[in-house]
Amino acid sequence: ENAELTSQLAQMSTVDGIQRLNKMFQSFIDSQGTSESMAAAALIGRGVLVEGRGLGLTDSGAVGGFELDVGADSVVLSIKDASGLEVQKIELADVEAGSHNFVWDGTALDGTRAANGMYSIELAATAGSDKVTGRTLEFGPVTSIIRGARGSDFQVGDLGVFKFDDIKQIL
Repeated sequence: ENAELTSQLAQMSTVDGIQRLNKMFQSFIDSQGTSESMAAAALIGRGVLVEGRGLGLTDSGAVGGFELDVGADSVVLSIKDASGLEVQKIELADVEAGSHNFVWDGTALDGTRAANGMYSIELAATAGSDKVTGRTLEFGPVTSIIRGARGSDFQVGDLGVFKFDDIKQIL
């Protein structure tokens, strides 16, 4: 009888310990979510680069970017107007894999100042004679955070809603 009572008390103590551990773990998970939300909120108003082809030129210039899967000997960024005409070409050498940003001051190929507005970017990159895969990146400000069941999403200006993993650079 005493052994049975002792065994039952031990089982109740174990169950109680497991319940406390579950509560502590849930509290930890909840605090992680709060921490993630605070970090996400810190991005409001910051500029980020996300995948896209647009390049907005203002009086201050334009910020854009690109991402390469592997390093490249040569990278050529063609900036084109709405009709598809090349307005400027930016040539870079020996560029490492990863995401990179650039600033265009608005100077056109003929030396004049291009009109403020939207342009598009095209990327061509090579390593030796091989084509390098890459993507162009578009600049936008984080304007709001959308909390969901699977984490936080970011409204990036009028470019759309992006996951944190879609943000290639925070500027």
